[in-house]
Amino acid sequence: MRNRNIDLNLTPIEPMIRQINTRSTNFKVERKQFPVVLCEGMTIYKSQGGTYEKVVGNLKKGMTTSDLYVACNRATKATGLYLISEFVPRKPPESNDTVAMMFKTMRSERKIKFSLQFPEESQGEKILFDVS
Repeated sequence: MRNRNIDLNLTPIEPMIRQINTRSTNFKVERKQFPVVLCEGMTIYKSQGGTYEKVVGNLKKGMTTSDLYVACNRATKATGLYLISEFVPRKPPESNDTVAMMFKTMRSERKIKFSLQFPEESQGEKILFDVS
């Protein structure tokens, strides 16, 4: 990828050539296509009540802590949870905020490797998520 000047954070999708052989004739068909698998996306609200093996949460500015809570709880395992971007809460959570308490519990029980600091705790640092 370095030789082709492709950013290492990107994953190139190269076209593939597939051959289709028919039994009844002597024709060979070649098809050039991208190896893309169909999937589905949905909003956080639509996902409520469901659980999924793999969840990719696209965090955006202004997302509420309750939206983040719902998004994270859709994954059946922490290894299947992927968060894209940074979570920037609208306002600092209260000390009894259910989402903040859930993350503290998950960290203390070592169910998730998670680094989360809210603005008043981080003194201007960015909020980072490390789900592994």
